[in-house]
Amino acid sequence: MDAALTDALITQIYSAGAGRQPWEAALNTISAVCDAWAVQLIAIDKLSGTALFSHYGGIASPEAHLTYLRDYQRDDPRAPLVFAPVAQDWTHCHEAFSDAQVAASPFYQDFLIPVGARYVSIVKLVNDDAMGIVLGILRGVGKPPLEASFIAWIDRLRQHFSEALAIYRQLSTLHLERTVGKEILDRLRHPILLVDAAGMLRHANAAARDAFASGLAIRVVNDKLQCSNRSDDKALAQALDALVIAAPTSRGNERRFIRLRGTGAHQRYGISLSALRPAETLGAFGPLPLAMLVLHDGSQTAQCDPFVIQELFDLTPAEADVGALLSLGNSLDEIATLRHVALSTVRSQLRTLLSKTGTARQSDLVRRLLTLPHGLSG
Repeated sequence: MDAALTDALITQIYSAGAGRQPWEAALNTISAVCDAWAVQLIAIDKLSGTALFSHYGGIASPEAHLTYLRDYQRDDPRAPLVFAPVAQDWTHCHEAFSDAQVAASPFYQDFLIPVGARYVSIVKLVNDDAMGIVLGILRGVGKPPLEASFIAWIDRLRQHFSEALAIYRQLSTLHLERTVGKEILDRLRHPILLVDAAGMLRHANAAARDAFASGLAIRVVNDKLQCSNRSDDKALAQALDALVIAAPTSRGNERRFIRLRGTGAHQRYGISLSALRPAETLGAFGPLPLAMLVLHDGSQTAQCDPFVIQELFDLTPAEADVGALLSLGNSLDEIATLRHVALSTVRSQLRTLLSKTGTARQSDLVRRLLTLPHGLSG
């Protein structure tokens, strides 16, 4: 590797450890050099099982990061290998899982491959009784596993990462004030709120704050979420109760959607709700059980958004991707080619889409998707 680039990267690593610049600068450099889809630096508190911090670089979307923490990290077959007591310093998924295992894995087929990633190589940077910190390098679909030359290069950086992370941990009171989940939400362009079981607002991302400023059928009064229409307010309270977010684990359907009547005929807002329980999300959103509310505006006419489809109909990323591609006019054959999967897989996902959206034919599905509410800031 280029010596000057490596020296500059080492400077970025120590600057991030000292809090002088974001970790993303160093991770983006590694991603570019390694031709990676994403590079993630994540710390897990071994005593509580919570994510202390998570930073990433590359082209991975914040929507993919959110979906992983909320819906798929519990099913990640790689995690037990990485944090096993006798695990090697490096874990490579292509050595741990056969193609047949990947083909049968919902984690790979419903999440990782549809969002654009395939192979991952993970190296331990810190592994003591209290904490595990790893660096994961993910290659995109169609790319090979990480080559030996890049592994050797990362190995030369490990000591610098360890020393910088020791500094970072000492400054943890500065760096860990915000939860991992809230950091991710603030990167999303969709207006998103976090509320507790009583409807008290716990967080509003930047897009939501902008939406509030422009006037909505929903507002915050004395730190509590409130709708301008009384029947909407009752519907929101009922939806929060139905989620039973205070339950320790999932209770079946963990999505709700309500349409808001608002104060005028031109207002066609909607809210999709999902539960965020600490035990199911690595504590990424804090110690309290919460509901995540995504705000939608039916008056917007934007390109069909996979994230919106996923939220409204409780779809997997794979199913949402198929729906979005169908709405763009792609045939099933074209979608199979674009997504590097068998035509039979796409047909199966289409059947699930029809069931979850309550439509009978492909044309009805596309029509429904094209007339859905889209993100307020889209």
